[in-house]
Amino acid sequence: MLCNTNLSISLKDEIGQYKMVNFNLFQINNIDDEFENFHIYLTNNMEIKIKMQCPVCNRYHCYKFKIGDFKCSKMFLAGCEYSGTTILFIGNKQKISETIDRYRKIESMVYAMIQV
Repeated sequence: MLCNTNLSISLKDEIGQYKMVNFNLFQINNIDDEFENFHIYLTNNMEIKIKMQCPVCNRYHCYKFKIGDFKCSKMFLAGCEYSGTTILFIGNKQKISETIDRYRKIESMVYAMIQV
């Protein structure tokens, strides 16, 4: 069975924008250079482990995803446990883009309602 090893990751920054990086599981260690205060690696147990400084609360959060779970789901979310804000998406590039677009539309509607 062939497995797609191409994934994308998107992180929220301090001003609320998302930056997306495409990567291959075999090159996962190169992603650390793309984001500040962000560390990602693949374990021997076929898990992706992430430690990052949260742009919302400035604390460090740790996340763990099993590689096998990406067969069943196109995307995973991770958030700030103190604010409840989604700060990380990992998985299928198209699914992440669609979700971020929906988040942006909702935010713009909320801001429009506040200004009225």
